[in-house]
Formats: sequence, C-alpha cells, structure tokens
Amino acid sequence: KLMDEQKKIFFNGSPANPKKKLTAVEGALARGASEAVATKLFDDMADFAKYAFNKSHAAAYAVLSYETAYLKKYYTPEFITAVINDRITNQKEVSKYVNYLRNKGVPVLKPDINEGDVFFTTNGTTVRFGLVAVKAVGEDAARHVVEERKRGGPYKNLSDFFRRQTSMPNRAMIENLIKAGAFDCLGENRATLLANYEQAMTATSEENKRKMSGQFSLFDEIEELNSDIDLVRLKELPRKQILENEYEVFSLYLSGHPLEDYKEAYKAIPFTTAKVAEAEEAAKAAEDGDESVGAVPSLDGEAVTAAGMLLDVTKKVGKTGNEMAVFKLQDLDGTIEGIAFGGTYTRFKDLFKTGNIVQVDGILKDKDGVYSLNVKSVREWKKPTEEQDVAAPARNVVFVVKFPHDYAAVYPKVKEICSAYKGGVEVYFLIDGKYYRHDQTVADSELLIAELYGAVGPENVEIKERKR
Repeated sequence: KLMDEQKKIFFNGSPANPKKKLTAVEGALARGASEAVATKLFDDMADFAKYAFNKSHAAAYAVLSYETAYLKKYYTPEFITAVINDRITNQKEVSKYVNYLRNKGVPVLKPDINEGDVFFTTNGTTVRFGLVAVKAVGEDAARHVVEERKRGGPYKNLSDFFRRQTSMPNRAMIENLIKAGAFDCLGENRATLLANYEQAMTATSEENKRKMSGQFSLFDEIEELNSDIDLVRLKELPRKQILENEYEVFSLYLSGHPLEDYKEAYKAIPFTTAKVAEAEEAAKAAEDGDESVGAVPSLDGEAVTAAGMLLDVTKKVGKTGNEMAVFKLQDLDGTIEGIAFGGTYTRFKDLFKTGNIVQVDGILKDKDGVYSLNVKSVREWKKPTEEQDVAAPARNVVFVVKFPHDYAAVYPKVKEICSAYKGGVEVYFLIDGKYYRHDQTVADSELLIAELYGAVGPENVEIKERKR
C-alpha cells in the first residue's frame, strides 16, 4: 500500500502540505517523462531498495566484526578492559570477563587504593580491578579516593586514609574494600585491617568534630601529627575465609580458588563443566550457520557425576508445596546452574549450603541451548588423605565483651556478630560491672574477635582461660 501511494506521487506529484512540512512534488509525467520511462525508473528503484539497505548494513557489520575480532586477538587486555568497564555495574558480566582474561593468561590484579583507579585499567600486560567493581562502592566515593591520592600522594595507613576523605565513607564500603584486598598496600593483613578500621573512623570523626567546634589549640595541632591509632595486630585470616570474603564482594575468587587443593582428585571426576561449555558453544555456532562444526551431540538427558563448590544456594517452595533448592555448582573449569527437587533436597538438606564442596549425581537438561543439572544425590567431596587439614586443638577459653555505660546502640551489633559464629565457646557480657552469660555459644574464630574489636574496641574484648 505504501509503495502504491509513493508510485502515484512519483508519477503525478502531490501538492504542498504545510501541516506535515511537505513541499510540492511536480511528478515525473509533468516533467516530461513518458509513462514507460517513469514506470521503469520507479521499478528499478523499488528493486534496489529490496537489497541496498540490507547490504549496506551487512557491510558495516562485517567491518565492525573484523575490527572487533582484531582488537580482541591482538589487544586482548585493552579490549576486554573496555568491555568490562562498559558493563561495570553487572557483577555477573564482570566475573565472566575476568575469568576470560585469566583463562587467556592475562594476570588480573586486585583493586588497590594506592595503585588502582575508579574503573578497570590495563598497562597492556596486566589488568587491575577498578574500585567501583567492589560491591557497595559508589562511583563518586571511588573517584574521591583516587583524586585525593593523586593530589596528596599515596595513603600511608588507615588513619591517614580517613583523615583525607572530605566525608566519612560508610562502613560497608570500607569493609568490602578491605575484603577485596584494596587496603593490602598499607602493609597490614586483612584481619588486622578489619579489626581496626572502625576505631580509625571513630577517631577521625571525633577529631573532625573538635576542629569544627573550634575546640583545638596549638597543642592539638602538634598532637594531630601523631594521632594515628595504635593497631591491634592479628594473625591473618584463614585462606578459606579470605576467598569467601572475595567472593562476597566480587562474585568471584581473585587471589586463589577453594578447589585448588582438589586439582589431583579433580582429574578423576568423569564430568566437568568444560564439556557443557563445548556443547553450548558448538550448538550456538551451528545455529549461526557455521558448517565447520558438523553434527553437535546433545548432552540432554545424560546422567553425570560432577564435583565442585556450591554457590548461591537458595531454598524455594515448589508448586506442590515441597521445598527445593536452586544453586550453582562451580568446578575448576566453570559453573553450571543446578536444581534439587523435593525428595532430593529433603534427603540432603544439610549439604545444600553455599561454600560446601560436594560430589553430585544428576541428569543434564538442555533448555534453549543452555544446560542445567537436575541433581539426584549429593555427598561431601573430601580431599585425599594426604591433603586433609590438621585441625588445631580447641582452646578451653571464654570470651568477655565489656560494654560502655551507654551500651544500647552497640549491644544489637554485638549480638548480631555472635550469631554469625556459632560454636562451643561461652560469651559473657560485662555491663555496668555485672557479668551476663550470652544465651548462645560461639566459635573460637579470629574473624569473630576481629569483628568484636571493630564493634566495641580491642580494649573491651578479653579471651580468658576457663577455670578447670
């Protein structure tokens, strides 16, 4: 219909239409062309239009595809860095491309308040995490950290860092940056940094309040030169805890992988996610018309035994009202989505926890070219005997937490911390000179002590030998 209307205008013209901002068209016949010539000319243009637009687009896309492939091949760090920065707010995409870089042999460095930048950067050989890629770190806050470092030089310690911020960063941001390794450049381990950062923040806030109220003198200025807090130094967190912290703030493991100790045992596992990745890529290539792929064998319905770490385990209720679990199973080659329906979930409920390292039996399911695993049974995947960790003997101790007189604000925080570290150690709260036994026992954990230090101060946490 549209072409018929245009043909009439082409032949006979059309009057001006001011409302539609259309000028008058004289028409081919009025300009002396015969009907035969006008018909041939219009038909030629119509035929040309059928393919000219598509071909011009195809040519443009071909050029872009070639340029993109060239950059990806010969400038891998630079190209992938640009891709990551374009998708910086999507942690899943960031994780995917960071793993791509590592698989290509490109070292990916942790974020760093003294070396890094707001976004991902590269020197052509390595790629460094941007501060804003850490969970709970906003672009404005990250930009200020970087700009202040460029202005005033590298940060020397925690006190120096907080003193140089125009507004006090929120605790979640600082804690996540520490867990990500961004403060490692200060020369302290992460357990020590986690135990002391809140004290450094509080000291800096009080110092700023004194300045704003005018309650300072020459002696205060002299004292300020030596106002860095005295750190309570702890031994470093267990490697497993460091990696779990990294996954919490990155959605990936950066400084290592919890399955590294399983490399030899992994070789004996008959199925890995690499097989799924190959099948998915081959199916996609065949769908795109790549004739070199040949026949693509389907893994749909195949029974497999896999092993790895459970991630993002979520309990749900199915249509029948039965509990089920959805999760990711990550091995040394990649990740696959998994599901455990009612009966399976009920039988193995205790094993379906994020961070557990397990072996599973299940059936592969193919949905639109993407595979998932319907799990039928689960068991703990133990390391070979020679690699088993030797547990340290349990200490016969109790923890004592002293509360300030105005304890109402900090009390809920302490209870929340204790609830996250269940174990067999008794905790006593010292409030207004009286001891109260907490109704929950806790684990003898360095990280628990570090968090309690941060909540009430190192001077208010005691570890006492239990009287026999």
